[in-house]
Amino acid sequence: MSPIINITTILKMSQMDNLRVTKSNELITNRFNFTLNEYRIFLYGVSLINPLDKEFPIEYEIELKTFAKMFSCDINGLYKDLKDDVLDRMFMRFMTTKDESGKWKERIHLVRKISYCDSESRIKIKFDEEIKPYVQQLSGHFTSYYLYQIAQFKSSYSIRFYEWCAMEIKKREGKPTQFFISIQDIKEYLLLEKKYKKYSDLKKRVVQKAFDEINAFSDLSVRYEEIKKGRSVYQLKITVKYKKWEKKEEQFTFPFDPNLKLNE
Repeated sequence: MSPIINITTILKMSQMDNLRVTKSNELITNRFNFTLNEYRIFLYGVSLINPLDKEFPIEYEIELKTFAKMFSCDINGLYKDLKDDVLDRMFMRFMTTKDESGKWKERIHLVRKISYCDSESRIKIKFDEEIKPYVQQLSGHFTSYYLYQIAQFKSSYSIRFYEWCAMEIKKREGKPTQFFISIQDIKEYLLLEKKYKKYSDLKKRVVQKAFDEINAFSDLSVRYEEIKKGRSVYQLKITVKYKKWEKKEEQFTFPFDPNLKLNE
């Protein structure tokens, strides 16, 4: 078994600015849902993995004071949330993959074991070995971003939208890009089919909040346009740019086919 990675030790060797999340695009676009703190914990662990290593470090520790500082959390509320809720829920989280026909087919657990040490205020996480192909020895279709880019987000959905946008702009080698995502896919990927049946509720509580947080806290500048079929919004056209290029002319002159539509 690989040795346990202690996050406090890692931070002394490499500050948060150097913690980089690298994931396969398949993991980014798969169907799963974490609460905000669950997803932070998961991504924190992924950021400690060297995607080029052959050995898979599947176990790591989190010192909660360090975690709270990184993500600007209330330490008292964090203790209660992680101990009373996350330990039970996170263990049950899984992602669902698609087969070649595009149908959801297989469930893969993301975490195999979670334990909590009251006296030291630490939690220990063990990744399931099934996720190794999605975070290590990746070839071609993967996306990387620095953990601090999403550290101030207050919604796990904001992180998911950020990852979709980061994935698409990487495909264009950092150049401004546009892509489509259907409302149905958003609900499926985030497991929201039953929670937000009305688009107006999805927009208010998920979509708009995600775009506001990405624009406020990350390195990306994003906007969306609603595409309607009849009177109903059925997809979003999303424009993604890096903020550091915001005032450069090429931000606004990149080629794009306005007739492009999402495959229905």
